[in-house]
Order: sequence, then C-alpha cells, then structure tokens
Amino acid sequence: MTCARRRTEMAARARDATAILAICGGMFFFFDADAESGDPGDILPLGVGRELVLSTCSACHSIRLVAQQRLSRETWDETLDWMISEQGMPRLGTRDRQLILRYLSTHLNPSAPR
Repeated sequence: MTCARRRTEMAARARDATAILAICGGMFFFFDADAESGDPGDILPLGVGRELVLSTCSACHSIRLVAQQRLSRETWDETLDWMISEQGMPRLGTRDRQLILRYLSTHLNPSAPR
C-alpha cells in the first residue's frame, strides 16, 4: 500500500469516527440532557490522565460521549488531529497530548471493559 493511499484511508477513518461522535453528541444533546447530573468524572475509569481528559474533552463533549468510544490509540490520535484541524480544538502541548492519548488508549480502547 502506498503512503498516499494509507494517508487517504486514515483520513477517511478519522472522518468516519468524528461523524459518529458528532451524530452521537447531537443525540445526547436532545435525548440525554440530564445524563451527567452529578459528577461527570464518575463516568471515566480511574487512571493517570483522567482529570486532564475530563477537563479537555468536556469543554466540547459530554463525558459520557467520550467514555462510550472504544478506539485504538491510532484512531484516538487521528481524531485529536481532526478535531484540531477541522473543529477548532486548541492545539495540545506534547506532554498533555501524550498523557491524554495514553489514558484514552489504555482505558477506552476496543477491548476495554464497559
């Protein structure tokens, strides 16, 4: 597979994942307005980076929306790139980005318990 084709496929996967996030986010907005009454941090598993994920992601998303995703580290990374380039998310510092990716790929990956 050529590099250009791989980049195109990766971009398509990131767009698909983000579209799903956007659709689900809209559904939560209309149908689950009270889903996070109480402490939204209770939704995320305990772990290093949890507070940073909570503060960063909840600026735009329901934490429930983030917690229900089960993505690979590569797809989380692509999703962050897409949110920065296409959705206006502020660029993360290297340390914060790595901490967020480590948390998400450890606790919210395809094989993580729900």
